[in-house]
Amino acid sequence: MSGDVFRVGPETEFATYEGRVYAFCCPDCKPDFDKDPAKYAKRSVR
Repeated sequence: MSGDVFRVGPETEFATYEGRVYAFCCPDCKPDFDKDPAKYAKRSVR
């Protein structure tokens, strides 16, 4: 959830929150997002 641009590939993990789809550059980020999606969704710039 660094905000860095990355390529989505077959191993990319996704989550949906409030109708938006979020992609994660590494598998370590998704569990943090799942615990508190509102915290991270407001940081999203795309």
